[in-house]
Amino acid sequence: MPRRNMFVIGALAGLSGAVIGTAQPQLVNLGVLPGRTSSEGNAINFAGTKVAGTSDLNYGFIWSVEDGMSEMVMNLGSPYGTPIRPTGMTSSGSTVVGSMRRSSWTRAFRYSSSNGFSDFLGTLFQTSPTYAMDISDDGRFILCSAGQTPFVWDTQNPGYQPIPGPSNWGGTGEAISGDGSIVVGRAQSPQRAFRYESSTGVVFLDVLPGTVTSRAQDISADGTTIVGSCEPSNGFPGEPDIIAFRWTQDSGMVDLGAIPAGYRGSHAETVSADGSAIGGYFSNPNGSARAMYWTESLGMVDLNDYLPSAGVDLDGWTLRFVYAISGDGTAVTGFGNLEGQPGGAFLITGLPGNTPPCPADLTGDNTVNLADLNLVLANFGTTTPDGDTNNDGVVDLADLNAVLAAFGQLCP
Repeated sequence: MPRRNMFVIGALAGLSGAVIGTAQPQLVNLGVLPGRTSSEGNAINFAGTKVAGTSDLNYGFIWSVEDGMSEMVMNLGSPYGTPIRPTGMTSSGSTVVGSMRRSSWTRAFRYSSSNGFSDFLGTLFQTSPTYAMDISDDGRFILCSAGQTPFVWDTQNPGYQPIPGPSNWGGTGEAISGDGSIVVGRAQSPQRAFRYESSTGVVFLDVLPGTVTSRAQDISADGTTIVGSCEPSNGFPGEPDIIAFRWTQDSGMVDLGAIPAGYRGSHAETVSADGSAIGGYFSNPNGSARAMYWTESLGMVDLNDYLPSAGVDLDGWTLRFVYAISGDGTAVTGFGNLEGQPGGAFLITGLPGNTPPCPADLTGDNTVNLADLNLVLANFGTTTPDGDTNNDGVVDLADLNAVLAAFGQLCP
């Protein structure tokens, strides 16, 4: 190998070494905002490198690999204020949506670090609470709810686009597909999960055997997979009281598998871009919860058991909830209890997800080598798929790190 290339590799590795990952899972404590005591992660970008959440359940934050945690500072002035609660993030992580306080009402917001907060609904719903629940990958479409009225806001053609359903059906939108064309959520009448797109209208999903209600919590970015939970009419001793499901057009609604001993509920809260990885939690009537992760090969696992088996020291953590998952399913964020502290936001990276066996082998020659490195360097900072190891739409440090970490690796 030419000495010049050896020098380049060494210099770049030194420059980005702080964020180079490995195949082994890692548990990161995201910390809390200054002067606060707790935090939770609520949304994550495609690459798993940015998280939005709350500290003390009132103060919004953005966390990134590069910059750590910073507060989402309110710039609108009185009567706007806390609580600020993020719920969705674009694929790049540049825009966040959620709810904030305006006088005595909850109000939907859109936020970016460059423009701050926006009360984008303007004069709509001035005397009722509004919530921004999710946002499309490119930030164009924002899924909102006002009372029992779900609707979509198009930022390029500003306007209120209600989701038409049966008379008096009522409902809450929970998630939107990556391109903004499909919405899922829960209806009030009937109490069913629903799926909406313009070509089909509102379609109510069925329920699992032995259950009577269902609710959809998330939809994969590609629109193929819906996740959520079903409930029976009454819970019986020794039987589940909430059952997590995964739905596709081909399979219909299927449960995610057996619930670990000692727990009576499974909740699917979030799904990866292609539907192959799911996050959520196991629950008990006494209020305790344990963070859950699912892939087809793993089944449902308790992350408090799975991570130690993969060589991760939990170091005092009890992981309670997974609220958001990265596009490729390899990173999750949520809330846990840390021994001696009130609780905090975490980021887990390096999970199995749907990562191809050798994403850094960009040229497909079964080796991670200079050809792959040159492809990243030649396209660095562009949005071309050439050099984009994690398919997040941009060639950046994450792609460079992936190639450097795997350099010299032979791929099957």
